[in-house]
Amino acid sequence: MDNATSTPQTNPYAFSIQGGSFSIGNGTSAPFLVSTSGVNTLLGVLAGVPATFSVNSGNFTIATARFNTGTAANGIATLNVNGGTLDVPLLQCADGNASAASTENFNGGTTIVGDPTPATFYVSSRGTGVVNVASSAVVMCGILDVERAISSSMTGVVNLNGGDRK
Repeated sequence: MDNATSTPQTNPYAFSIQGGSFSIGNGTSAPFLVSTSGVNTLLGVLAGVPATFSVNSGNFTIATARFNTGTAANGIATLNVNGGTLDVPLLQCADGNASAASTENFNGGTTIVGDPTPATFYVSSRGTGVVNVASSAVVMCGILDVERAISSSMTGVVNLNGGDRK
């Protein structure tokens, strides 16, 4: 996605990244995108089809609904924050069922879960969730719930290799 002037773009639509890759920002562009939809943003919707969402620069804000990753049986989701800002009300990962898999890589930039009130970041809601925090990344949330395990005994893993968790 490109918006070289970083003018805020607000839309009432939810994102559903079923498979493939979607990136915001690059070396010369820092878009500012705000979703005001009351419908959850989904990443990794199709069984066995990898889905990747990357924030490289700029700002991606979900104003009212959750950001759910690994949302289907055998869903495969990867969230990368390499720069810029990801701002979501609630982040729920590996959410589909016990066979869902989700990896969140925070390599740079700032991720805010809950704004202005810090909210819960669920690493493993129903499936296997892995979070990697490295380099200069900042992850801000109220509660980092590593193993929610709603419908299974699947585990969550958090690897801190730099960065900052607030």
